[in-house]
Order: sequence, then C-alpha cells, then structure tokens
Amino acid sequence: MMQARLASETDLAGFREEARALLAHQVPPDAVQWQTAHAQNADFYTDASSIARRSATHAASAIVPASFLRLCEVVVLHHDPDRFALLYRLLWRLVHEPGLRNDPSDPDMLHAHQMAQAVRRDIHKMKGFVKFREIDFGAAQTLQIAFYEPTHHILEAAAPWFSKRMLEERWVIFTPDISVESDGHKMHFAPGLPRAQAPALEQPDSAWLMAYRHIFGEHAIAVKVIGTVRQQVVQSLKRTPVTGGIAIRRAMAGSMPSLRPAGGCCCARVALAAKKSETAVRAAKVEIFMSAPSSPAPRLHPRSCLDRKVRLYRQIVNAAFCL
Repeated sequence: MMQARLASETDLAGFREEARALLAHQVPPDAVQWQTAHAQNADFYTDASSIARRSATHAASAIVPASFLRLCEVVVLHHDPDRFALLYRLLWRLVHEPGLRNDPSDPDMLHAHQMAQAVRRDIHKMKGFVKFREIDFGAAQTLQIAFYEPTHHILEAAAPWFSKRMLEERWVIFTPDISVESDGHKMHFAPGLPRAQAPALEQPDSAWLMAYRHIFGEHAIAVKVIGTVRQQVVQSLKRTPVTGGIAIRRAMAGSMPSLRPAGGCCCARVALAAKKSETAVRAAKVEIFMSAPSSPAPRLHPRSCLDRKVRLYRQIVNAAFCL
C-alpha cells in the first residue's frame, strides 16, 4: 500500500501532483492511501513520492475534461476523509473508461457531485450567518471579529468574498480548523481556534483580543498597527518643546498648574490638536508656548478652554499607551 501525503486538508495542488505521478506509473486506486498533514500512524506505508525514482513501464496520457477539474476544486473542501480517494478513482476511470464523462448516473460521479453541492451550500450559509463583533483596539479603525464553525473546510474559499465586501476594514474570522484576518487589502491565515477556547458572546472585548493575539501572535495585523501608533506617539512627544512636554506630563499626573499663554495662542493650538484627535493618536504633535510664571498661580477654572483641551489630549495619549 502506497501513501500519498498532502500538506493540508485542502491541498488541491498537492493532490494533482501526486495523482499525476501515480497515474503515470499506473498505480491503481486500491493501492493508494491518501493522508493529510494531520494524519497519524503513517510509518506503515510507502511514500508515493518515491515512485518517481522507479522506472515507469507505461505513462498513461489523459485528457481530463475541464468540468472534472472544477469538480475537484470544490470536492476537496468537503470534510469526508475519503474525498481524495474518490477523486483519484474517478480520474483513473476517466482515463481507462472514456465513456464515464457522459454517464451522469454513475455512483462515483453522483457521490462527487453531491459532495460538491454540500460544499456550495455550506459556503452560502457562511456568507449569511457570520456575525461580526466590533472591537476598539486603539487604532483609528475598529476590528471586526467573528467565530464560525462550518461543516466543511470552506474558509479559504469564502474569505475572498468577505474581503471584497469589507473593503478598507480590518476583520478576523476564527474557525476550529483555520483562521483568517485582513487589513482591507491582504489576508493572513493562521491556525484555527477550537470551540472550547473561543470566547462567549457575553465576554468582554479583552477576551476576544487575547484570543486574537494567541492565534496570530506577533504577525497579527492589529498588533503591527498598535506598535506603529505607539512609535508615532513616542516620536512626536520627543519632538514636543520642553515646556509643552512638562505641561502635558503634569496634566497626565493630575496636577496641572495655571499657565499664562504667550500671545494668547495656547488655547488655539490645543483646540486644533483636540479637534483632530485621530491624527493626534497616530502622530501626536502639540506645541504649547508659554512664559514661565513669576510666582505660583491658582489652578485654572475646570471649565476653562485650556483645561478642557489638555484633559482631552491626556485621554488620547493614555488610550494610545495603555494598549
């Protein structure tokens, strides 16, 4: 018994390569055992890739119809572990029984079409039943997270549909087998999230973010965005004048003294930075020019313009650094 090993549950390219080699060396379907990367106890089989080193007695030339290739693309997404054996058996029969392509009542062909229909139905259900949860992770854009448990291995086939529908949005879909995230332009696949480890709907956003970081790790798109925001805030604060930096740190500590703006421009500058809060989070740049008071002065009134704007900026900076 030969073993044909595939890289994943949906390794169509690997299946075609192995099937082409097996067919060229006239290996019948009953002599092949198909295994994916997750299969165990594979030491008792002969690797099918080793047949390439053997002398081929006769290489079968096959003209496979395009309809069968399209059928393979869908059937490999089915959860049936015997799907690869069925497809190779059909391929073998198409080569040695040319009339099979015109026999719609053949049991193997009917079974393959039923499996393809089940996969298409599952993809349609996923498009309608995936519900995203909006999570604020500190960037200008929120993160849409969802957990879905499909019947078949359809996430890789359905992900492009979500990517086209949710342009310019960051989203994540967890499934027990595989997970995917997107920044609105490119997708990143990662291992799945088991149902037992998936957060419940009533759990806080922090639980979902923890699961997100656990699955995608340091390569997560949102993690990279958070790191970029931190770096921009730190670099901008380093470029802030010394007196302005002291004023901001005192405001964040809750002991903001009275300031005497030079030329009356302090309130206007802080108001401009607060109005553009999204820009302030990504590249915080606040310049506060003041003249040092000759003697300690009482605190500003809580309702004053300067106090309100500085408090708002303090909230923005705290939000960026608490991520």
